[in-house]
Amino acid sequence: MIRVDKKFCVQVGVTGFIIFHLLILVPCLVASSLNSSESYNWPLKPFSEQHWINGTFCENRPNNNMLRHHFHNGIDIHLPQNGEVYSVIDGMVTAIDPYKNGGYIRIGRFAYVHVVPNPSLQVGDMVKAYETIIGVTDSHNHLHFVEGYPGDEVNPLREDGGLRPFEDKFAPIVKYVHFYIHGTTTRFPTNRVSGYVDIAACASDRTDDGPMGDNNGIYRLGYQIFAQDGTTPVSEPIVPFTFNRKPDDSYIKNVYALGSDLSTYVYLPSNRIDQRDYWDTTQLQPGRYVVGVFAEDTGFGSDTLKVPVTVVTPDSIPPSPPRWKALIIDDRGNLILSWETTSSAQGQADWLIYPDWTDGQNDSSDVAGFRLYYSYDGQNWYLQQNEQILADTVRQIRLTGFNLQQPIFFRLTAVDNAAICNESEPSEIYGVRKSSSVKRVLIVDAVDQITNENSVTSRNHVLQYQQLLMQLGDYGFEVCTQQAIRDGMVNIEQYDCLLYFFHHDSSSQEILSVQEQKALQEYLQQGGAVFINGGNLGEAALTDSNEIAMRKFYKNVLMAEYGGKVAVNGQITGCAGSVFSNLQIYLTNDLFSQWIESLLPQGEAQATFALYDSIVVGLQYCGRFNQFPREGRLVYLTFPLEDIVDENVQCTVLKQILGFFFSVSTHDRPEVGRQRDTALQPQYSLTCYPNPFGRGFGQEASGSEITTIRFELPERQDVVVTIYNILGQKVRTLFRGILAAGSHTLIWDGSDETGEVVPSGIYFCQFQTKYGIITKKILFLGSLTD
Repeated sequence: MIRVDKKFCVQVGVTGFIIFHLLILVPCLVASSLNSSESYNWPLKPFSEQHWINGTFCENRPNNNMLRHHFHNGIDIHLPQNGEVYSVIDGMVTAIDPYKNGGYIRIGRFAYVHVVPNPSLQVGDMVKAYETIIGVTDSHNHLHFVEGYPGDEVNPLREDGGLRPFEDKFAPIVKYVHFYIHGTTTRFPTNRVSGYVDIAACASDRTDDGPMGDNNGIYRLGYQIFAQDGTTPVSEPIVPFTFNRKPDDSYIKNVYALGSDLSTYVYLPSNRIDQRDYWDTTQLQPGRYVVGVFAEDTGFGSDTLKVPVTVVTPDSIPPSPPRWKALIIDDRGNLILSWETTSSAQGQADWLIYPDWTDGQNDSSDVAGFRLYYSYDGQNWYLQQNEQILADTVRQIRLTGFNLQQPIFFRLTAVDNAAICNESEPSEIYGVRKSSSVKRVLIVDAVDQITNENSVTSRNHVLQYQQLLMQLGDYGFEVCTQQAIRDGMVNIEQYDCLLYFFHHDSSSQEILSVQEQKALQEYLQQGGAVFINGGNLGEAALTDSNEIAMRKFYKNVLMAEYGGKVAVNGQITGCAGSVFSNLQIYLTNDLFSQWIESLLPQGEAQATFALYDSIVVGLQYCGRFNQFPREGRLVYLTFPLEDIVDENVQCTVLKQILGFFFSVSTHDRPEVGRQRDTALQPQYSLTCYPNPFGRGFGQEASGSEITTIRFELPERQDVVVTIYNILGQKVRTLFRGILAAGSHTLIWDGSDETGEVVPSGIYFCQFQTKYGIITKKILFLGSLTD
């Protein structure tokens, strides 16, 4: 369609318009059938010499916020403002607009844009090639030169024909090649590819030495697949893009990938111009190949970037989640995290714990590594380390730098080596906290010993127990599995009490190994405190592979005889005189809580819970074990704590157990395995005043930009005073050294080690001596200079 200036129609009248229309229609029809090999000189002086190119044909062009909007319909020839522009053909002026696109003029099939038209010219005037000045360039400092009519533009820098002379002495360059799942923005991260694949290649061409000639678009682009040697073709070259004619702008996203903009050209050679396509890797045998993406310019310069890839079978099955082994604090205050994979867990069968693992839902044979996440509340999770550090062979790490005075929780996932790695469901949540008191609790997670295929338990039962401990006071807690004790990784003698959590286990497997039985017995003989709940321990005493040892352990250590299974059809009542006197509890009404073990207390053991006022389902004992002089303490419940319906009652039960354990602070127990922290002396005190402090919120705040930290020392000793943020990260060490006995003060002005003011928020002042640690919370409201 030919656009005609309306002003011209009025000027020449109807008759003149008809004549004009005939005059320009004939050359238009001729132009549409012109041979593309027709050539012409440059539209600026000197005409027969090559000029700098600022932009090439069919480059990506944005429009406002749309970074991929349309194809560049011409070329940009460098020409400073007020440079003279000439027609390249003899012809008639068919359109003039001094305003549109900064001004343009059309003569026949050529349009000259970003041009201030010659004011002496008007539509219908004839011009002479290379003689008539048709206009001058505007402030764009280049001539946008278009050959062809709207919707039918051709490349003025084509292989044969177009602007002459033109010689491109520089080869294009393919900068990078990336691979994506077809139709998505999900990138294959390691060049392991599968299924339908989109190929994205960033490329550009240097056309000349001009100021903008080093970053222009590509003339031709394609790809080819080679064998692993990079030279033996596996496919024919696929050339989807050769820009002789401009495609419809609706195809712009078929050609240019996300990431393209005015000066960045990311092509999609696996597409075609008129439709989205893909590289079908399913047509190849799995193995190693090379993808070669090539770019060419009109001067026959070329570049090929060859990228090795590995074609793998599509895999959407995630691995099984890893299993914790231990999360403990070593003697230096470092965190030790240990775990095992499904395949490495000794004597375990996945289907027994997670029934859906038997039907191909999970696969642990291709684990590439692990991801470790941490949280301070058990809900909001942050990645701490990924599979680049935690490779498939890593099973234990040591972490430092956390403020363990506040609880911190961890969970693990496994990732496989699929082209797009699959991440497993998270592991159980394990947490840790270091208490400033002597109460160091070890939670022994025995739930992973489940071997009944119908038994499915909560994946966060340990978190549940830890949260109960947090409600009950300043208890430090760490976690391990039975396997960690069996392997000797965890020394239970370091802990003030053990909380052993079983579930409804079958007796088909060794529930308590001989090593554990021995360790527990020695621990109690030395004055330890143990809470055991759940599990079919009584039945195991009759059927365990180590039946004789288990029976002896059951009687002499658990202080009971097995009384058989009993149906639970009502409430369980705390026995008079026990730590649970008159406490009423109800269990969840699932398949397994309907039947629990009964027991017969032995020796001086006392019944704690009973069904129907007579059937004992729990006991407590405080006394000597095997005539050893130290008094140990034991609470044994045959039902799991987690099966109690009311969480408040769960908390009450655990509170009573801990009160029973710590009614005598050390249980008349010697120091074993570690130098036990001593309670802070009464002379110790730590205050921070004012608190809150800071003036970031104006006069409503304390009015002070410092807080004074005061403490008393009963004797000359080493002291460390440190500020931590809410994430447990050290902010500043206020003092480290030896101080004399007496009163001391320190000042914190809300700055970190570098002197920068920290953000407003909650911080912790930690005061540490050889006797222990005191922590105070500080609320900093910011500085006026924030």
